[in-house]
Amino acid sequence: MSKRVIKFDNNDLELKRQIILSHYEKPTNKIKKKLDKPWVSIDKNSTGCIDNFSLYLKYTNNKIESIKFKGEGCAISTSATDIMCEKLKNMTIDDAIVYIDNYLNMVTGKKFDDKKLEELNVFSEIHKQFNRINCAKIGIEGIKSILLEIKNK
Repeated sequence: MSKRVIKFDNNDLELKRQIILSHYEKPTNKIKKKLDKPWVSIDKNSTGCIDNFSLYLKYTNNKIESIKFKGEGCAISTSATDIMCEKLKNMTIDDAIVYIDNYLNMVTGKKFDDKKLEELNVFSEIHKQFNRINCAKIGIEGIKSILLEIKNK
């Protein structure tokens, strides 16, 4: 499948909606079946909404080869997870953790570097909608948990 290339403009609300809906309706990294070794996995389930994901990461020599997910989620959780899966491919474990931390700072209203997040900036206002912050974090926190597990081996 080809990688989506979209020039992001944070002031274009219609583009933001298109990016979110595109990754929600046709996520490129969502799968239907469980993946076994060499994939490392974790389940992330929300206690407050529909967001329930199993996340799978494959790496070689400290470099991320691929990240996939399965499960159900709202438009925000599905699209955020799908975009993050694309952005982290080919990063080192350490670089991916730094990238995720920058994103988590953004969605929780802390200081972040917007230039590095590209289309993930569609979620830059999510911290103003307290009930949606967890949606924007659930899959990404799962990926970070896997990365920390790998790093601490």
